[in-house]
Amino acid sequence: MILDSRAEVRAQGYRAAPHGLEGAAEALGRALRHERHDVIDDAVTFLELNPEPAARSVLANALDGCGPYALGAIRSGLAQIDVRRHAPDLRVAVPEARPWQDLPAPDGFSERIYDVISREIGKQRRSIQTSRRMLHERGEVLEDGPHTWLGQTKAKIAWLEAVTMDDCVLAAGAVSGLGQVHPAIRKLAEIQYSKELSRQLTPLQQLRLVWDEVHPSLLMWDFDYTGVDLRNFVDAGARLGVMRGEAWVSGQYFSETQTYLTSTLAWPLYVERPGSLDDHLGLAVPEVAVVEKTLVKALAVLEQMTAMPRRYQPRADDLAIVGPARPRAAARRVVEKHGDARALATSALKHGQAAVRGSAATWLAAQGAASALPELNSALLAEGSAGARTKLEAAITLLDY
Repeated sequence: MILDSRAEVRAQGYRAAPHGLEGAAEALGRALRHERHDVIDDAVTFLELNPEPAARSVLANALDGCGPYALGAIRSGLAQIDVRRHAPDLRVAVPEARPWQDLPAPDGFSERIYDVISREIGKQRRSIQTSRRMLHERGEVLEDGPHTWLGQTKAKIAWLEAVTMDDCVLAAGAVSGLGQVHPAIRKLAEIQYSKELSRQLTPLQQLRLVWDEVHPSLLMWDFDYTGVDLRNFVDAGARLGVMRGEAWVSGQYFSETQTYLTSTLAWPLYVERPGSLDDHLGLAVPEVAVVEKTLVKALAVLEQMTAMPRRYQPRADDLAIVGPARPRAAARRVVEKHGDARALATSALKHGQAAVRGSAATWLAAQGAASALPELNSALLAEGSAGARTKLEAAITLLDY
C-alpha cells in the first residue's frame, strides 16, 4: 500500500504499519527508491517521525544508489533525526514569522495579461514577415515544417492564440490561490515579461504566477530576494502543495549551482529546524561527505545569526584554523562575530603546522590585534619555517606602528 500512487492509499498503509520496523523495512526501502517523489516524501516523513532507532538505519541504507531527489529527501530526514539530540539554545531568540497573505490580484491584472499575449503574438508574426522579406530579397524561401524555425514560431503563435480572456481571468484568480495559471501565461511570466506582469504583485502572488507543479522552484525573475525570511518560502511551498517544505527550500538554498537565495534571511529557519544546516556543516548525516561550496553557505547562515547556538562554536573554530581556504575565510567571519577571534588566532601560533601558524599571524594582522604583539614576537623567535617567519614578520610590522 505504501507504494501506491494514491496518497490516501499510502496513508492507510502507514497507519497499518507494524509498531516495530522489522517487518516493514523492505517495503520502506523500495518506497525510498521509488520513481515518484510523493512516495519518497511519504516514506521519509514516516521514518523521520518514527521513534524507533531502526528508522535511521532504514533511511541510511537507502542512500546507496538512490536518485538525486531521493538523496536530498533522505539526507533531510536523517538530519532531522540527528539533531534531536541537541536541546535548543535559549539565548537565541528567533523573530516572529510573518507569512505572506493571499490577496486579490491588482485591478486590471487580467487585462494586463491579455495585452501581453496580444503583443507577443504580434511580435512573433512580425518576426516571420521580416524573415520572409529578407530571404525573398536574396531569392530564398523560408522553409516550413514542424522542426523548422517557421514551424515552431507558428506553433507558438497558435498556442498563444488559444489563450482566451477567460484564461486571463482565471490566472488573476490563480495568483490569489484559486485555480491554476495557463501554461502559456506562465511561460511568458517566467522571463520575457516577468517585470511587467509581476508589477504590483505580492511575493506569494509572483510565486503562484510562475508555479510549475512538475518542476517546483523558487526562482523568480525580477524578484528581490534580499532580506526575505526563508520561512516565508517554506510556508508558500506548503500552500502550493509541497509535501516537505523545509527540505524543498533547503535543497535550493544549499544548491551547489544556485545562488539566488543566498541574500535571504535564512538563520531563523535554521534555528527552528537546524537539520539541513547541521548536515552541510558536517555535524549531521556522516554518511554523506561535506561539499566545500555548501559548507561556505552554511557558515554564512551562522554569520547571519544575531546570537549563535553554542554547539556550533567548536566547528567554526576548527574551520577558522585548519579548514580549506574558502571555508576558513567564512569561518573566520563567524568567529569574529560570535567568538573570540584574537584568542583563537593567538593559540594557533603554536600549531604543529607551519602553514597554520603563518595563516594565524595574517589573521591577527587583519584583525588589527596589536595586543597580540607579545605572542607574535615570541612565535617569531621560535619559528623555524621561512614561510611562516615571513608572515609573522609582516604581521608584526603592520601592527607595531
